[in-house]
Amino acid sequence: MKNITFYFVLIFISLACENQKIDIKSNRKVIVEAFLFENQAVTNIKLSYPQPFSEKKEGNIPISDAKVSIIWNAHNYELELMPEKAGAYYYPHNDLEIKAGEYYEILIKYDKKIITSYTTVPYKVQKFDASSDILHVLYHEGLPTSIQINWENSNNNYYIAQITAKNANGISGFYTPTAPFNGNSFVILPDNIAVYGEHLFKLYSINNEYYNLYFDNGFDSREGFLPYTNIQNGVGIFTALSCDSLLFNVED
Repeated sequence: MKNITFYFVLIFISLACENQKIDIKSNRKVIVEAFLFENQAVTNIKLSYPQPFSEKKEGNIPISDAKVSIIWNAHNYELELMPEKAGAYYYPHNDLEIKAGEYYEILIKYDKKIITSYTTVPYKVQKFDASSDILHVLYHEGLPTSIQINWENSNNNYYIAQITAKNANGISGFYTPTAPFNGNSFVILPDNIAVYGEHLFKLYSINNEYYNLYFDNGFDSREGFLPYTNIQNGVGIFTALSCDSLLFNVED
């Protein structure tokens, strides 16, 4: 799963989420792209600010001189700048654990500003199983040409599904993640697959700010507003995800 964490950031962070609308005519806001993953090291924290309109350039300007911390159980864990990755921060030690159900805060000090947010790590799904561990792409009588994945969702939670292909060296390819949905099943069809061999079906449990990140694009060029955000004194997203996976094989 570590290999796809930045993949999620690159796909979805162009949107932002909940709470307040920010006037872009005021001072430029720090853009926070911060994702925690259950049972993984903290490596997905990015800071930047937008290009001035007068520059007419694409992309944001990385911030590499901020003080960034994750607060967990009333303890402050200071992040470091990731080597050779401008604007990216990580925690290099193993005493900061990302646990399901736990509450985390982010604290950023930059340019005389204090920027904060918080999130809670969602739990993995329960009763997670598949109708088969083999997907046949050609019809054979009595053999499955689809796989149904089921899980319990009594609380009507939201999820994102993704399939990854594997080879002898590990993960070799990704399929585009789904949009957030709140069902309790997912059907894998041959149309979802591009190669033979081992695959992983990954189901990410998400929370409200991630759902809002994906769907709530509040930009209105006439009014000069940025999308919703859960960052105090900045814009962007601080959220957490958890993941469970099932292995299946694709054959003729």
